Amino acid sequence: MNKIINFTVKSLDSLELPSKGQEYVFDKQVKGLSLRTTHLGVKAFVIRKRMRGHANATYVHLGYYPMMTIQQARIKARESINLLSQGINPNNLKGDVITKQSITLQKVFGDYTTSKHNLKEDTVKDYLSILNNYLGDWKKKPISEISRDMVEQRHRDISYGTGKFAHKDGSPTRANKTMRVVRALFNYAIGQYEDTKGEPLFVHNPVARITHNKGWNKENIRQGIVHKYDLKKWYEGVMKLPLQEDNVSRNTSAE
Repeated sequence: MNKIINFTVKSLDSLELPSKGQEYVFDKQVKGLSLRTTHLGVKAFVIRKRMRGHANATYVHLGYYPMMTIQQARIKARESINLLSQGINPNNLKGDVITKQSITLQKVFGDYTTSKHNLKEDTVKDYLSILNNYLGDWKKKPISEISRDMVEQRHRDISYGTGKFAHKDGSPTRANKTMRVVRALFNYAIGQYEDTKGEPLFVHNPVARITHNKGWNKENIRQGIVHKYDLKKWYEGVMKLPLQEDNVSRNTSAE
């Protein structure tokens, strides 16, 4: 049985995602309008309705929530349903159909940082620095053109300071971090972008090559150790720290 609710920001934000696959919830106000949700967190407004003169239902992707508002989705849904009733397929009239060539690394980065509301400001700045300093020549490149070989070579060049990064000191840690960002962006793209039939535009993550070849660099774990020659300074610094009121009251009551 179809789940029908009144589409509001509160109701759509609080929807539970399916544990696997995808689910549809239907709008109470506009018959035929639904929100498709997936276990990857994608929420997309769609309509599936039989076009006049055709036996099978036509799938029309309207836009992603929350980038597309509920009001915009309802207006677009009514327009599309009206066209279908006239025997016109809205998919054939779209001038803004998402294609692989239109999805650049820079676009994915923008969509990713916009949709991930829990990302801290410092994290976004760090990702942007990586994008500009280590992936600058890839920003305007469609991600469909970023191959496994390119990813593996870029990881190696950043690690050892070779190729495009011969003017920089090699940094295994920075190389790993750069590819973790690329991996996150591709994972986001795989779950986010679809064709007009609701099929994913991307299915492979090229960073998997590094994992497959066990090519991730070993990273030294940072440890905070107080050396013998710093013990005096450390002790003096600790003694200058203000006493915690809770500790003072607790110690006083204990006496």
